[in-house]
Amino acid sequence: MLINNDDLPRGYLSFSGWKLWQTSQDAYYKKYILSAPDKTTEALARGKKFAEAQELKNGVYGEVNIECVTKNGLKLYGKLDFYDGNKIVDDKTSKNFKNIHKRSEEQILFYQLIIYRTDGRIVDGELHHWQTRDDMEILLGHEEIDSKPTVYLCKKPTKAKLLAYEKKIEQDAINIIKYLKWKSSK
Repeated sequence: MLINNDDLPRGYLSFSGWKLWQTSQDAYYKKYILSAPDKTTEALARGKKFAEAQELKNGVYGEVNIECVTKNGLKLYGKLDFYDGNKIVDDKTSKNFKNIHKRSEEQILFYQLIIYRTDGRIVDGELHHWQTRDDMEILLGHEEIDSKPTVYLCKKPTKAKLLAYEKKIEQDAINIIKYLKWKSSK
């Protein structure tokens, strides 16, 4: 079944939109159709400041936009923290890495799928976990951030795993479109 991207609120599906759909259809509808503002937490604000500091610090960081079209026509879109053509790096900040590990690895897989669909290669993925502390604001105020991340090497997926993942994402996109049509008909 060919997917019509015009039926999606932004004309594509991102990882964050897809995960929001899986978490709460109501929250997805509020954000993408009703344009409800995102909830900002202290942790999210710190993470954003950290990302900006990283970009200023080394110049190689900064969002790298990637996109592809899946087998059935679904447009996927992502913003990478770092990509050099061989490896994706995603930075995460939190007090405890265990809380974000599984979701972060799935996000890397989403990006690996986009790159696979774009150029047929399966690239490596790394998660860099930056431990947050109460003094994070002090660290962010300096040009140099002296702490080092814990690096987690993601298992390189097989082609079969990427294609199964793609099928799951496409099915969810079909369900999103059906749901949005149902909501608009009410």
